[in-house]
Order: sequence, then structure tokens, then C-alpha cells
Amino acid sequence: MEEDKDIQDDITIEPGEESSGLSSLSTNSTKRLREKLKKATEEKQEYLAGWQRAKADLVNAKRDFEDDKKKIIGRAHEDLIMELLPVFDSFDMAFKNKEAWEAVDSNWRTGVEYIHNQLHSIMRDYGVSRIEAEGKKFDPRLHTPVEVIDTDEEEKDDIIDHIVHNGYMKGDVVLRPAQVAVYVYGESGEEKGAK
Repeated sequence: MEEDKDIQDDITIEPGEESSGLSSLSTNSTKRLREKLKKATEEKQEYLAGWQRAKADLVNAKRDFEDDKKKIIGRAHEDLIMELLPVFDSFDMAFKNKEAWEAVDSNWRTGVEYIHNQLHSIMRDYGVSRIEAEGKKFDPRLHTPVEVIDTDEEEKDDIIDHIVHNGYMKGDVVLRPAQVAVYVYGESGEEKGAK
């Protein structure tokens, strides 16, 4: 409204002429109107550019927030999984003691095995899997040797005899390497490592 008043103040009617709209504007008035129009257009462009930047910043901030949220959830999942690994170790120890496990009431044993399977199913849903080790070639990225077994059979060198504690992976990331007993051909592991 105030701008309209400013524009009206710039319009002057030349003496002796009838009111004929824009044709009666003085040169100075036309110049001022053009300057105001140019300034308004520049301000409009500046505001539009600022609005577009703000909109892009908001889109980027939302995307960054979602990425951070996914990372936090992923870390929370990983922390929970790491807390559950000792539970799996306890199940594994219970199942390894065949004599004691077989002595337990079969209904109770079935229930415990069912719970164990449920936990494994949840872990699979989160992309967690056991590291295969028994009978495989030793891989220091996946396995930690906790026992060395001497062998005279060269083809058994660096082959894993058995798993002491299971290892787990989430996708391609090793959460915990498998603790294994490894065959060593010829010299014992201590002598081989010392040379």
C-alpha cells in the first residue's frame, strides 16, 4: 500500500494536458519508477534465491538427519548383538556337554532349544551369521587361534580342527572372530612363529 502511494507521488500531470495516464509522466518520474522496479526485481531475485537455498538446506538437513538416525540405530543394534554373544556362548557350552544335556528332561530341553533357535532367527533377521570355521583354511581376519595342533599331514597345515568359541559377522563386518584350534604341519606353532 505504501509503495502504491510512493508511485502515485511520482506521477505528475503536465499542465495543460488532460489526464492521459502514463503518457503524462515526467522523465524524472519515469526514471524513478524504473529504478524502483529494478530494485524490486533485484530484491525479488535475492529473496527467491535465499528461499531456494533455505529449501535445499532443509532437504539436506532432513537427509543428514535420516542418515544419522540409521547410523545410530545400526550402532544400537550392533551393541545389542554384542551383548547377546555371551548368551550364545552359554547355549553352546550347554549343548556341548552331551551327557548332562541328555540327562535333562526332554520337554525342558526342547523348550530351551526352541528359545535358542528363536534367538538365532532374530540374529539372522539382523544380518548376523556364524563364521564357518571347522574344516576351513585358517583366515586371520575371521579366526583367532587359541590352540595349535601339530600334524604330520602337510595337507592339514593351517586347517581348522574345531571351534572353541563361535565367531559372528554382520554382513561383511566381523563382530567377533571365531576362536579356533588350528593344525600346524611339522614344527609346532611356537617354533614356527619364532623363526
